Amino acid sequence: NYAAGVDEYLEQVERRRKLRESNHLDVASIGVESLLVAAATFKRVKNSEESLRREKERIIQLALLAVRKRYRKLGVGRQLLNFLRNPIVVGEYDALVSYVDPG
Repeated sequence: NYAAGVDEYLEQVERRRKLRESNHLDVASIGVESLLVAAATFKRVKNSEESLRREKERIIQLALLAVRKRYRKLGVGRQLLNFLRNPIVVGEYDALVSYVDPG
């Protein structure tokens, strides 16, 4: 169960952050949250409505795309999008969509 371990994980993240802030830099102060540069998530959307072509469309919805500030403008986000566009990764699809928050 994902939710069961979240609180424990967040406590460990906080502990490691305090270690780093106190200049205690060693293996114990580095967790996966320190190693992430970017992340993207997607899901397959079931097309339950009849389309104009009367066939089911295979849609991939980009749910999240985030890049750490210091790695922006380096093509990291573009690489993630190219990765998601690959049918070997996400399967065959007709459209890749995303809802964008203008803020």
